[in-house]
Amino acid sequence: MGALSEEAGRVRDTIVVTDLIQDREAPLTSNIMRISPLTRDEISNWWTIYPGAVAKMLERLGFPDTTITEHTQKHHLGHKLEDEAVEMEMFTVVGRRAR
Repeated sequence: MGALSEEAGRVRDTIVVTDLIQDREAPLTSNIMRISPLTRDEISNWWTIYPGAVAKMLERLGFPDTTITEHTQKHHLGHKLEDEAVEMEMFTVVGRRAR
């Protein structure tokens, strides 16, 4: 929320947030955030954040018109550029300020 708030203060009209879809236990529109480190040694992924939670945060920050979409994007797992990139499921939330 802190990072979104910082960016929202710099944006006049439209803000775009993209992240990995980490699980599909609930609909992507769900307002869910939960702590979920993958393993004790993997500290780069502490939260599962559903796009619905991002949309709710954006609404609170003055972007009431939100749209959620899904797409895939190639990613090098572990940021190992020598390995082949794989398609990862992603979401994008676009928020627009009230006019």
